[in-house]
Amino acid sequence: MKTVAVIGTGVMGKPMAEILIKKGFPTVVFDADHTKTESLKSIGASVAASLADAAERADAIVLSLPNVPVLQQVIAGPNGLLSVDFKGKTILDTTTSTMKASIELAERVASAGGWMLDCPVTGGEVGARAAVLSIMVGGDKAAFEAQRDVLEALGSTIVHIGPCGHGQVSKMVNQMLMAAIYCSVTESFSFAAQLGVDISKIYDAVEHGGGKSGLLSGLRKGILSGQPVQNHNMAQHGKDIDYVMEEASRHHSFVPVAAAVHETFKLGRVKGLGVYSSGSMFLLWEDLLGMKLADSIRKEEQ
Repeated sequence: MKTVAVIGTGVMGKPMAEILIKKGFPTVVFDADHTKTESLKSIGASVAASLADAAERADAIVLSLPNVPVLQQVIAGPNGLLSVDFKGKTILDTTTSTMKASIELAERVASAGGWMLDCPVTGGEVGARAAVLSIMVGGDKAAFEAQRDVLEALGSTIVHIGPCGHGQVSKMVNQMLMAAIYCSVTESFSFAAQLGVDISKIYDAVEHGGGKSGLLSGLRKGILSGQPVQNHNMAQHGKDIDYVMEEASRHHSFVPVAAAVHETFKLGRVKGLGVYSSGSMFLLWEDLLGMKLADSIRKEEQ
């Protein structure tokens, strides 16, 4: 069985490494924060001393990194993955990146005799732990088929979208849709609360109507309780929309809704809300309106 390295063992990388170990893959792990690999060592992972060490020991390398600059350093930096003989090795990059960065890095990997697949995922930490991630893959089709066993160990929906960079565009579409829903749901219920209408009653009326969606239902508890979730997702999601706008500018794309959503996420981060979940976007409207949305909820008369 091929040896798989997992680089970046944070919120997503750690559960992916755990799944690979559980499914029998010899697994090498590395993280700049060495404390994040200790628990993986206790369940059978081999901890690499460096990026180069991980690359030398692995056939396939799964990346789970925070942003493009880190991705570029890990792959092509002075002591990065490409600092060793990379012939025959494959990078499976689950990092949310840009089309441009993925194509450029894939070209560098190819020139070193390897392959790189952009494999962004959706499903979050819960999906990673349950190995039910949706994985959107861009890159060489033969390289994709050669790594199908690793991908199928990590996810339940694996789709080869097209050439390098196309997986990242698919993830951008996912992030655009989700971000727009977060903002539109929050805006809609804030509008009702500002007019003094009981938003719990409106939720009862519309949740399963024409606007029915998993996110609409998922946002209900936070909006009606006024209790935010602190997981830094708004900062991460905002970064993803930054990448969308970079690509849109590069290709002169017409994305007026995404542009408005982008401004909303930027304002949320400026106001210090990046530490919260995207589903806690109601905090921004409460700040702007000077009111709690949940105050519109009327207690039932006895």
